[in-house]
Amino acid sequence: MSSVPVYENFIDGQFVASAAHLDVINPATGAVLSKVPASTAEDVDRALAAARAAQKDWARKPANDRAGYLRRIAARLRENAAAVSIPGRDARRLPTIASCGFSRMPGSPATNNSGGASLICASSAG
Repeated sequence: MSSVPVYENFIDGQFVASAAHLDVINPATGAVLSKVPASTAEDVDRALAAARAAQKDWARKPANDRAGYLRRIAARLRENAAAVSIPGRDARRLPTIASCGFSRMPGSPATNNSGGASLICASSAG
C-alpha cells in the first residue's frame, strides 16, 4: 500500500493530533487519497472558540488590510495549484481571482466611522 497524506486539525494556530482518522476515497477508483481527522465534538468546540476569538481581531483590521491577506492567500494557491488540485485534473482550471475591488456602503455598521466596505472579487473557472 502506498503512503497517503495524513492531515490534522489546525486549531488556534497549531496542528492538533487526532486519535482517529477517516479515509478520503476517490469515488471513481476507490483509492484512498488521504486521511483526515475524525474530529470530536470537543475538537469542533475548541475550533469554534478559537475562530470566534480570532474574528474579533480580524474585524478590527481595515478592509484594505483584510483584502491584502486574501490576495496573498490566492497567490499562494495559484503558486501551489498542482499540490492542491484534484489528481488527474488540470490544475490550471482552478478558480482564480481575476480582479478585486471595494464597494462602499455609507452608513454601514461594517466599519467604525464613515461606512462599510465590501470586497468584491470576480473569479473564473478557466
